[in-house]
Amino acid sequence: MTKNPAERFRYFVQAAKLGNPEAIMKVADAYQRGQFVKKDEIRAFQFYRKLFQHLRETGELMDYPEVCLRLGRCYLEGKGTEADLRQARRFLVLAVHGYSLHEDQYFYYPKQRRQAEELLRQCQ
Repeated sequence: MTKNPAERFRYFVQAAKLGNPEAIMKVADAYQRGQFVKKDEIRAFQFYRKLFQHLRETGELMDYPEVCLRLGRCYLEGKGTEADLRQARRFLVLAVHGYSLHEDQYFYYPKQRRQAEELLRQCQ
């Protein structure tokens, strides 16, 4: 893969079109931050939502707790969608659970689980 960031982004867009979950997440994150594309929180939210639905249908959702964390944050902060504490809570609970299942496999999962737990407390 190329080291040029713009070319790498185009690569991720192509991989996302083919349904690669990691690529879809990277493209959604790029829209969320406005990196390599114009910032578009609505489009980012739509990518996260579509990925969530795909992962749920394929039974892979707990392998990608990041998508639940991102959706929970979107609903909590009203980014790309209207703020909705009930929905935020729903996705953050899923994120905490997913991170807990795999935190012994990935060194950064305990930190992300704690982040999800902190956001979940904000939903109370």
